[in-house]
Amino acid sequence: MACQNPGGPGRNTSSSNTGQTNPVPSSRHVSGSKFAYLPAMIFGRKLWCLLDTGSEVSVIPARYVPTYVITPSVHSLNAANGSSIPVTGETNLLLDLGDQFARTLLSIRAR
Repeated sequence: MACQNPGGPGRNTSSSNTGQTNPVPSSRHVSGSKFAYLPAMIFGRKLWCLLDTGSEVSVIPARYVPTYVITPSVHSLNAANGSSIPVTGETNLLLDLGDQFARTLLSIRAR
C-alpha cells in the first residue's frame, strides 16, 4: 500500500497528530488507470492509498508521519526497476476499513 494526498495524487491537507486511522467514504479509480485507491485517515490526514496486492511492503512518505511514532529501521528498499528507495524508519498503523481492521507495518520513505 502506498498513500497519496487527498483527492488522489497532487493535493495536500493539514495534519493533526492523533495517530487515529478512520475510514473515509467512497473509493477512487483514476480514469485510464489499472490502479485502485482506498481512502483512509492517517495521523489526521485524508489520504488515498494505492492498493498493491503484489507489494511486499507498505510505504508512506515521511511528511505524513509524526516523528514521535517513527522507529529506526535497518531495512533497505528497492523499487521494481531496481532503484533504491531511501528509508528513514518504520511505524505500525491500524487501518480501519469500515467492517475490518488491519494492523500494518509501514516503511517511512525519506522526506
